[in-house]
Amino acid sequence: VFAWPTARVTIVGAESAAADAEMILLAVDALGAVGVSDLTVDLTIPPLVPALLDAAAIDEGPRVALREALDHKDSAAVAANGGAAADILRTLVEAAGPADHCFAVLGGLDLPGAAALERDRVGEVLECLRDAAPTLTITLDPVENRGFEYHSGVSFTLFPAASRGELGAGGRYQAAGVGESEPATGFSLYLDTVLRVLPEPE
Repeated sequence: VFAWPTARVTIVGAESAAADAEMILLAVDALGAVGVSDLTVDLTIPPLVPALLDAAAIDEGPRVALREALDHKDSAAVAANGGAAADILRTLVEAAGPADHCFAVLGGLDLPGAAALERDRVGEVLECLRDAAPTLTITLDPVENRGFEYHSGVSFTLFPAASRGELGAGGRYQAAGVGESEPATGFSLYLDTVLRVLPEPE
């Protein structure tokens, strides 16, 4: 689906980690085809923090302050509001960065059931990306949620290496349908930003 100033691609009904990775690679390939080749893909896991807070029985009041602390990467506020999940959440905040390092940190944590499944899923996506595009620059921020509030699984943002601004974003969500919602994954490219970073035509 194309609508200025975004270009949007969605697959409904795809539930696998391979489908998540395919969306990321399609976005990277599309940008590369028009001349934007030096990219960073920043992965995030929006359901991870809610799963941890549910397991730790954190009340709604502290969750609001905790969400703000996580968004600002404020470790002291995370410690003050995180209750039984504080230590794990602080570790996640500090782990954000290169994807392989961050995932190694995630792998060393004893996460409760639903959170462990989210961790495993991003690991599968990362493995697919490494197999298909071994030179792609990938970062991972396990607590980032701004802009991904409705996402239900691995999500991502595309950044140009040479300038500021987001080129696009996407990820897994539940697509509204007739009756029940369906699993979907997709992305949007921000064409105004894409046009700003394109090389001059020869």
